[in-house]
Amino acid sequence: MRDQAELQLAIQAAEDKLALALSSRDVATLLKRYTDEIHLMPHGVPTLVGKVAVGAYFEEVFRMGVCGAQFETLTVEGEGDEAREVGRYTLYAGASQAARVVAQQGRYLVIWRKVAGEWLLHWDMFNAEQAEA
Repeated sequence: MRDQAELQLAIQAAEDKLALALSSRDVATLLKRYTDEIHLMPHGVPTLVGKVAVGAYFEEVFRMGVCGAQFETLTVEGEGDEAREVGRYTLYAGASQAARVVAQQGRYLVIWRKVAGEWLLHWDMFNAEQAEA
């Protein structure tokens, strides 16, 4: 039990780093949170493979006004250098952090890989929960 609790804390800390990277609106900073072989599966978008494709996706996300996120780890399972996480997210948009509003809420499933002692997103799938107009 203790190992899983420690793993959940480590994954939540990695999610917090991802949220900080998103708030920077800097694609290069954000891509440091992903493995080189990242598979990103956003809501309503075909699977994106690799940092070049994922970087292009986030450039567009930032152009659309996304300025931050909050992630809540609900469950984590894993051992060794891989972990699986289910959680909830909130995306924020706005001209600045002070003027941000909730843009989207949903859930996610991430497969994490530990690389050089750091937890990085290896597979990332997320879905919006709110009804879209």
